[in-house]
Amino acid sequence: MLPETVLRTDDVAPDIRFDVWREAMAATMSPMHISSQHSSDFWGHTRLLTLDDVLLWPVAMQASRYRRTTELVRRGDPELYHITLVLPGSGRLRVDHSDRRHLSTVNDLYILDSSQPCDVEVEENELAVGIGVEIPRSNFPSTAEKGIGRIVGHRISGQEGFGAVLSHFLSHLISRNSAHQPSDIPRLKQILLDLLTALGSVLGRDQSARFACAASPGLVDLLG
Repeated sequence: MLPETVLRTDDVAPDIRFDVWREAMAATMSPMHISSQHSSDFWGHTRLLTLDDVLLWPVAMQASRYRRTTELVRRGDPELYHITLVLPGSGRLRVDHSDRRHLSTVNDLYILDSSQPCDVEVEENELAVGIGVEIPRSNFPSTAEKGIGRIVGHRISGQEGFGAVLSHFLSHLISRNSAHQPSDIPRLKQILLDLLTALGSVLGRDQSARFACAASPGLVDLLG
């Protein structure tokens, strides 16, 4: 079994649940301003699984908002890529990152870069259900980072191509934790890194092609 820590807000008094949750999230992700209309009696449940310096955390929680501002980036940057896979039972997530805005729905993926501001909020009165992943950027060579950088902030389908492969792998790690031993961690981590690199390479290339088409009306006309 992979190392695992469980956090349930039901285990603490109602008046401090949201404070406990914010502290836990601050230790898990990049520093964020976290707010919720349910802060007086917040409900959240997560498990923290570690693959060396990579952290996976399946989560279900009440509607809340996570903002990483320019000021917080300037104060300190852990230099992480954050991945979210939206799971069944979740409301839509409004994602604003790197001058890109979209709504992520069930089976979507999105990637954030802790070096840039972001604003993520689940729709009012909905639950957020998904898998979060924190990966230090130092795990990737510069060539891989260029590809990943082109897709941060975008809505990515988790049902086709490398997005589907990555989604299935993350779901497997979370649901079949007991099938793996600590000795498997280096291999599992490398598979995750390879999948994210492949996703950045393939989709990043596609994004560059779309940008080139948009910048060249003649080419757009040619492609019909």
